Amino acid sequence: MGANAYAAKPISVTPPPPPACSNNDVVINATDCSGFYDGNLLNAAHNAEQVAALADLIPAYVWNPADGYVEFQSPLGGALTVNFATTFYGLTYFGIHFGAAKGATAPPGVGEQATAFYVVDFGNTGGNSLNLNYAGSSNIAVYSTKDKPFDVPVPEPATWAMMIIGFGGVGAMVRRRREGLNAA
Repeated sequence: MGANAYAAKPISVTPPPPPACSNNDVVINATDCSGFYDGNLLNAAHNAEQVAALADLIPAYVWNPADGYVEFQSPLGGALTVNFATTFYGLTYFGIHFGAAKGATAPPGVGEQATAFYVVDFGNTGGNSLNLNYAGSSNIAVYSTKDKPFDVPVPEPATWAMMIIGFGGVGAMVRRRREGLNAA
């Protein structure tokens, strides 16, 4: 008996896309997230993907790879709490790579390697740590933060001129009133 002329073709199975990230993947809760993306995107070979993922966040952040990172930590060794040398204020943009969690609590549906991007609001009180709700953290990139709790407005020259004129006017009125009292 001869071999079957029509051999069965192997069925190619496309793996499902990684699940969506959640704002409560990190504590302080993120205001928005983008990902999970398959693989480790936190390296120079994936600058275009990092730029696109940060642009997907609300509010979007335009990152120029030539500017580098505010801070980059690697390896994290699966840490659930990440402490930084920088104090963050206001909206701060992070990219977090989760790698081989080896049975620990990894993001649901995420395989061996996944990256997500978050925007976290540290407000005016600031902070220098981030708690992760998943194990398997591998590295983290900080793209942007404010470097002080609030922007102190500096008066324009016209404002200074108006204040000086105002103080001069008040001084002139006080002087006139004194002269009027002395004459009486």
